[in-house]
Amino acid sequence: MSLYDHQTLKIQPAVSSAPGAGGEARRQDCAVVIKTTHGILLVAADGHDLSGQGGRTARLVVDAVDKHYHAWNGQGPRKMLVDAFGLANAALRQAAAEQQLGTPAVSLVLLHYQEGMVRIAHAGRCRAYRQRNYVIDQLTEDHVAPDQPDDGFPTRAVGLYPIIEVDVSDAHFIQPGETYLLCTDGLYRSLSDIEIGRQAMNGEPEAAGETLVRQAIARSGPASVSLAMIKFTQPQGQKLSAAVTPTPTIEHAHGRIPWTPIPWRDLGFWWKVRLAALGVLAAWFIVLLILWWGFGWGGLALAAPAGPLATAGAAIAGRLERGAPPPDDEAAS
Repeated sequence: MSLYDHQTLKIQPAVSSAPGAGGEARRQDCAVVIKTTHGILLVAADGHDLSGQGGRTARLVVDAVDKHYHAWNGQGPRKMLVDAFGLANAALRQAAAEQQLGTPAVSLVLLHYQEGMVRIAHAGRCRAYRQRNYVIDQLTEDHVAPDQPDDGFPTRAVGLYPIIEVDVSDAHFIQPGETYLLCTDGLYRSLSDIEIGRQAMNGEPEAAGETLVRQAIARSGPASVSLAMIKFTQPQGQKLSAAVTPTPTIEHAHGRIPWTPIPWRDLGFWWKVRLAALGVLAAWFIVLLILWWGFGWGGLALAAPAGPLATAGAAIAGRLERGAPPPDDEAAS
C-alpha cells in the first residue's frame, strides 16, 4: 500500500481505435471509458462472430455494460463487475436468438478504478497490461485452448454459454506513475509486449494510444485495433512510500443475471391468480396444522365441512384417538 492521497492524483483515461485496412465494415472490436460519480470503468470488447457481425455484437455488449454501470449504486465493485458480465451475456444471447445471429462470442475485459484501487475482470482474448517502472506486466490470461494459437477461438466469451465464467482480480492500490492498458488482440498480435510498454510510458495517454494503434494497423493489415488506457500521475511535491503493490491475484467467478424482485403491480393477471391461490392453500395448511397440533385428529375432523364425509371423518378420528384401527372398506360399506 502506498502513502499518498488518491484524491490528489492526476488521472488520465484515453481511448483509441481504428478499423484497419478492411474498413468499418470489417471492424470487430471497440473500447470505451465510462465515468460516473462512483469511479471510472474502462472497457474493451472484441467480437468473434464468423458471420461478420463481430463489431455489432461487441457494441451490444459494451452498451449493456455501460447501462449497468450507470445504474450501479457504488456498493460492491467486485459484484458489479461480475454482474456486468452476466447482464451482457444475457443481452447478447437474447439478441442472437431474436435476430438469428447464430452463436456469437465476444471477448471482454473491464478495469474499474475507485478511490485509489483498481479491479480487473475478463473473459476471452482481450488483455489487460500494467506498465510501471519501465516494466510491463500482462495481468490477464488468454482463454484459448492449450493446443490453439493466441488467435484461436476463445474457450470463454460473452454469449457462448448461458452462464459465463469470469476471472476477477482482487482490489489493489495503484502506484503513481502506473499506466493500465486494455486492448483487443489486434494490438498484441502486431506489437510485442516490450513495444507496447515502451510506447505506453511515453507522453500523454491519448497520444500514446494513437501511436500504438497506428503502429499495430501498419503491421496487422485488415485487423481492427481498439484500446483503452488510464495513467496515474504522481502528485507534485508529495513524498511516496517505497512500498510496491504486487501483481493482482486473479480469482474465478460466474456471471449471472442479478435477481431483482418484481413489484406486484407489474405481474400479469394469471400470475396474480396463481399466487393468490397458493396463498389460500398455504393459509389452509397452517390452520390444519394448528388444529392437529392442538386437538389431534379430532381437531381435523372439526375442521372438515359438514355432511356425510364429515360424519365419516369424525368416526374415523374417534377410533384413531381410542387406539382402534379404522374400519376397512367392507365394514364401512
